[in-house]
Amino acid sequence: MDIFPILLELFVPLYCLYYSYRIKKHPPKLGEKGLGTKLAMQSQAAWDYANQYGSNLCLIFGVVTGLIFIVGRCFIIGLNTMNYVYSGVVMLIEFACVVSLIPLTNAAVKKKYGLTKQKNDNKKKKKK
Repeated sequence: MDIFPILLELFVPLYCLYYSYRIKKHPPKLGEKGLGTKLAMQSQAAWDYANQYGSNLCLIFGVVTGLIFIVGRCFIIGLNTMNYVYSGVVMLIEFACVVSLIPLTNAAVKKKYGLTKQKNDNKKKKKK
């Protein structure tokens, strides 16, 4: 059995779980490393909420992709021809989870705090 696909598939779930644990135990201060989008950096409350929400999403994504890995590996044991195809599908799912993390968190911050990007606010004021 080739170990490389297994390590690739396990990297994202383990990193998501590590990131979630690290952000929950040691939350970053405003402007430091963390989920630093323009909306999240507008206030300390929005920053704290974005990092808390993002770490919860990372925990969920880590558990879900880990379960996909475990269940998939149970069904694919012994099928060497499907090993790389399965690994590719799992990596696409993991990539989609990681990429969707920032837009989902941004939408949650917008909804909770009613924040918008400052550029859009200036354009709207000029048009009126």
